[in-house]
Amino acid sequence: MKKDNKKINKIVKIANKVLFFTFYIVVLLILDAICLIGFKPSNPNYLTIISLDIGLGLFFSFLMMIKNKIAKTILFIIISLLFIFYSLFEFVEIAINKIVGNIFTFSTISFNIKNVLIEYADEVGNGVSSNAFQLVILFVLVILFLFLSKLIYFGGFENIFNKSANKKNTSVTSQKRAKSKNTSKKDFFNIKTTIITFATSIIFIITSIVSINKNVFDFESNMNVNGLKVAVAMDAMQIDSTNIIDVANKVHDDTVGADIIRPIDDNLASDSIATIMNKPYYYNTEEYNVINFDFDEIISKEDRPNYNAISEFIKKRTPTKKNEYTGLFKGKNLIMICAEAWNSRVVDKDLFPTMYRLMNNGFKFNNFYQPHGSSSTSAGEYAFMTGMIPVDNDKSFVDSVNNNMGFAISMKLKEEDYYTYSFHNGRSTFYGRDETHESLMGFDRFMADDTGLNALARQQMTDDTNLIKIMYDLSKKEKPFLTYAMTYNGHKPYVNINNKKTLEFYDKVNAKYKKRFTEPVKYYIAKNMYLESGLKYLIDKLEEDGLINDTVICLVPDHYPYGLINVSEEKNDNVDYLLDLYKDAKGSVGKTYRDRTDIILWSGCLENEKKSYVKEIDKVTNTIDLTPTLLNLFGLEFDSRLYPGRDVFSDFKGRAIYQNGMFIDSELKTVNIPSSITETDDPDVFEVYNLINYCRFNMRNDYYGYLVGKKSTKQKTCYLTFDGGPTKNTKEILKILNEKGVKATFFVTGAMDLPIVFDIARGNHTVGVQSYFKNYKQIYSNDAAFQIDFCQVYQKVSEIYKDEKIRYMRFYGGSDNTIGEKENPGGMDRAIEFVYSMGVNYVDWNVDSGDSKPIEKDEIINNVLKNAESLDDICVLLHDDKDNMETVKALPELIDRLRSKGYRFKKIVEYSKLFHRK
Repeated sequence: MKKDNKKINKIVKIANKVLFFTFYIVVLLILDAICLIGFKPSNPNYLTIISLDIGLGLFFSFLMMIKNKIAKTILFIIISLLFIFYSLFEFVEIAINKIVGNIFTFSTISFNIKNVLIEYADEVGNGVSSNAFQLVILFVLVILFLFLSKLIYFGGFENIFNKSANKKNTSVTSQKRAKSKNTSKKDFFNIKTTIITFATSIIFIITSIVSINKNVFDFESNMNVNGLKVAVAMDAMQIDSTNIIDVANKVHDDTVGADIIRPIDDNLASDSIATIMNKPYYYNTEEYNVINFDFDEIISKEDRPNYNAISEFIKKRTPTKKNEYTGLFKGKNLIMICAEAWNSRVVDKDLFPTMYRLMNNGFKFNNFYQPHGSSSTSAGEYAFMTGMIPVDNDKSFVDSVNNNMGFAISMKLKEEDYYTYSFHNGRSTFYGRDETHESLMGFDRFMADDTGLNALARQQMTDDTNLIKIMYDLSKKEKPFLTYAMTYNGHKPYVNINNKKTLEFYDKVNAKYKKRFTEPVKYYIAKNMYLESGLKYLIDKLEEDGLINDTVICLVPDHYPYGLINVSEEKNDNVDYLLDLYKDAKGSVGKTYRDRTDIILWSGCLENEKKSYVKEIDKVTNTIDLTPTLLNLFGLEFDSRLYPGRDVFSDFKGRAIYQNGMFIDSELKTVNIPSSITETDDPDVFEVYNLINYCRFNMRNDYYGYLVGKKSTKQKTCYLTFDGGPTKNTKEILKILNEKGVKATFFVTGAMDLPIVFDIARGNHTVGVQSYFKNYKQIYSNDAAFQIDFCQVYQKVSEIYKDEKIRYMRFYGGSDNTIGEKENPGGMDRAIEFVYSMGVNYVDWNVDSGDSKPIEKDEIINNVLKNAESLDDICVLLHDDKDNMETVKALPELIDRLRSKGYRFKKIVEYSKLFHRK
């Protein structure tokens, strides 16, 4: 019996050793196998994937060789959490891939997880439920992993055997012998084995690093080639290299008849312009769309090779020539619409008469693409609004937030004194729009559901029709204007619809198509009719207001309707609903085919005095071409070498570039960047490769800011607001504001001497309301009490301030005051809904002067400056209090100090940023 136990013990020891060194390796290989099955990558780099699995597996085993029990337990917990987290992340990626047809970076998922769970809770639930089996398998694997790893790394297998053997042979001698053997010199946990394990793990890790294919431009491509772990690591580290290649002057942008202008001979230039004309790659700005940056001087003063590589590349690009379309739309209003999941295949003359008119009476794009990579809406927006390739996918805007975006269409039009607005009928924080659309893109006002739209629409969720109505009604007040809208209704789901208006649209679609389309596709078409309805209102109002010939509409989708991909899971069937929409597809919808669509680029003048300019554009075009195209059409000064896209009316060949470096060439062929870039002689491949790297470098190093010498285009804005008046101090406050040339906002109360409201209005300040009484319990004791108090002050001020509707209010104590919530739990939320129902929006503050209590002038100033220190947009809470003259004394110096810190002063108006504390 002892002999048998000895043999079994030996086998157990060998097995435990093998498991000790291979367990993590096996687990990692299993996870990667799941990845390969789940994502089906076309060209995986197995050497990188397997080498990294072996290296990491051995390295984790090396860490677990530590003798100290406490340290070993801590390491075991950390490593186990890493494996659990990675397994969960892998599950999420596979689920996302099923939902949207691609994968997202970890940074994108973590960046938006809160908003996704709020805004798309139903879809998240459907995604989880449709993958419930995989989730159960994942849970089982995690439990099994924890159980086995604990047994292996804490001697569990041997302990189990020894306990069993000891029960059968309880002699002290045999137990001591077994213990002696376990602690003998032959114990494999020795220094030699530790060194070998560590060295071997490093060799495999280095091998995997060396074998990484770095010639990938986005997360999805990286994952497909190098595996998910490498893709996550490179995304986290933002591994970035300029990698601008200039091989035997092969790097250029092929043109049809446009040649690079070489340096002009001294003898051919007059003395007065010789120093300018002799600069290499100088272009005549009357003929070419260029700004003559002195790249030679820029390069001569720069020691950093990456910056010089970029500058050399931009310098050598051939700019576009001005053409017959240059300035065609100069001075006109511009309406840009990024339409959620829109595709021109829905446009039927009967169901979509307005879209049909705009598409067929404007510029018609026969080979337009909206490239969709490892991203969703925000990447499509970024390409549309900036003309740059969204190399950081949905984080491209946020990753650029501190950059200079002065070459974007919104910024260029602001230079021409356009009023600029941005709208989205969703949450303002989604994709960080609240941080980027105003500060980065320069819009005077970004308005979303929670920052004004709901109040103006008098409904909880603004649909696309109301979005466009509000957008136009606000924009037309100022001329010229640029207004941008990101729509919403085209978004999934396309099943289980119970919205009354959508069902009405569905009935029209069903009557038209009957059995031609499946139910989800008909719902998809129906949801696009919200946008059609809004466009009809827009065109009708433009004609009514006489602005039809002076307004340009440019409508582009953010991405293809990926919501039709996973409908089959929600309906538990195997129908390819995307293929059903693309009736002309044969068997499958490839990435390039799915992204092909038409767009709207139209103006009323193209139906009238400029009708001869209408043309069909057959060349391959994509979203990044629209910025240089619009800049040319509006006759704005720009340097076409700085934009990866091209003016579609220029003589350059067309192509559509994807974030991963794939592109569709002028012959409609799909081209991928080769693994070894220098082995190709195709100049288009070099050009696209360099453009991707240029866009990445610009985003992460602010090349625009570097080029113009200004690192940011952010503007600081201050909104001075006064609560509690009017009082005897109001006239003095108005006098100071007038002397300083500052406009402010007054939230007045009803129990005061209100005729002075006339003076506030005459000074062109904004009048809002606060409360009738200044008593928390009287205002917030119950819902009815608040509504009575609000209506009293609203009615009284409206009677005096007859010229314009009261649109703004401030809650006494702010929307997040705890006293009101304590008096009437949930009452503040209901109060906000009531205010919205009255067509009024509320305004809080983000900088408190502290003057609600008796404090000195200097303390008021210091409080404001201290609280505003890290903010670009501030709404300052001040009080118009009859008993406190210190605010009046502080005001002149406060304005001067804020101005010295770069703040410009604005009053709250319909395009202003709103500040909500709740």
